[in-house]
Amino acid sequence: MKNDLNNDDKKAKRMIIFLLLAFYIVGVIIGAVLFSYKGGSGGIMIERNAFPESFISHGNNGKSTDGITVYGVSSVLIPAGETAVPVDFCNPSENEGMYYLSFELGIYTDGKDEAEILYRSGLVEPGEHIYGITLSHALEAGEYKGVLHVQPYRMDKERTLTNNADMEIGIIVK
Repeated sequence: MKNDLNNDDKKAKRMIIFLLLAFYIVGVIIGAVLFSYKGGSGGIMIERNAFPESFISHGNNGKSTDGITVYGVSSVLIPAGETAVPVDFCNPSENEGMYYLSFELGIYTDGKDEAEILYRSGLVEPGEHIYGITLSHALEAGEYKGVLHVQPYRMDKERTLTNNADMEIGIIVK
């Protein structure tokens, strides 16, 4: 009888060890998937708020530098007191197979030489657009000097940074 209890205890201990090992393995797999999703490049991820280019047509207004196509933006209209902003930040389909783009919207205030970043995207795949963003904070009505920083990343495993574009833009808050 004592031998049967001893065997039951051993089976229970084995089951607990098996379950702990299974949870550990599942955790390692999930961690590996998340790390590879982030690309191991400073944690920048693919933007999930981007839509296919077929939603809108820009015609042939792209500007290309060293094989990277970037559409120009001259101004952004922002509702006063709101953080939700309609935009159209695009990674043109001409960059297919070559470059992801990320976007930062900044504003110059109080005579500062450095822009305050109001929005930062993840990586936008070629042929996709970001149609709406959420600012870090609302702005008061007025006209501001701003900058749209477009950073291309090669579509390699390391997501290597390449040359970038800083477009001076008008930020109109109404």
